[in-house]
Amino acid sequence: MVWAATAKGDHARDLAAEDLSWLARWSDFLDAGLHVAATTDAPWFFPDLVMTDDLARPMDQIAGGMDGRGREFPETPAWMLDQLLTAEQGLAAVTTGAAWALGDEAKRGHLAVGTYGDVTILSAEVTAGTPDEIRAIQVVATIVGGTMAFCADPLLCP
Repeated sequence: MVWAATAKGDHARDLAAEDLSWLARWSDFLDAGLHVAATTDAPWFFPDLVMTDDLARPMDQIAGGMDGRGREFPETPAWMLDQLLTAEQGLAAVTTGAAWALGDEAKRGHLAVGTYGDVTILSAEVTAGTPDEIRAIQVVATIVGGTMAFCADPLLCP
């Protein structure tokens, strides 16, 4: 959505005049038994191709799926109201759904013996929050391949 809203020149679009209901058919896809995948690995969405703290975090994707709001849509567009997701569905989209889209659901998107063992420890429970509470969640630590890759507080991660 952000790409379509911020494109310049030959790729610019008049979002006010265009029917955008085709952009986010998440609920319809789930109801049809299809996979829904969300990802933050899309640098063309970002201003100057740079990720920012307020854009493209998995928590933003989950919250946006729940309330339809984001940087380009501070209020939920009417065309999105019947396509909103639950927190559980949004979390699945950025984990198991994204792994499925990569064709690597056996090794990614969940924790089990033989998977990559990547874990992100958050400051709150994603599925227990409102969209705004989910957006406020911070990463406490990240473990990649069983090795600590990031820790916000060294006292918590010896």
